[in-house]
Amino acid sequence: MYQFSEQEITAKAVELGLVANGEALPANLRSKAVKALAAAVQQQPVEPPLEVGHLILTPDRRVLLDGHVLPLQVLDSDPIHVVLHGEGATIRLTVAARTITVHPVSDHLKETETRGQA
Repeated sequence: MYQFSEQEITAKAVELGLVANGEALPANLRSKAVKALAAAVQQQPVEPPLEVGHLILTPDRRVLLDGHVLPLQVLDSDPIHVVLHGEGATIRLTVAARTITVHPVSDHLKETETRGQA
């Protein structure tokens, strides 16, 4: 399921010629704009996830990835989740960050940046 802001929906409606710029978007045309936005997101190719050979979590909560120390500190406050899959595994852990930048899946979303105390 996708979520789009009212600005994004209205901008797409203007782009599609459903309404003029500055006009209110009628409810009966809103779904056409949302459908067009969702179609644009679905057309974007998805990159396969990065797979590493070997991950080590040290007792002092450092992370080594294929023998290289990552500049991360795993937080003690959240559990580490490991799921085994045959000959591989997935891991979920929490790391501290001073600044987080989230890059959108598609161009219609703007870069979201959150700043806070780590």
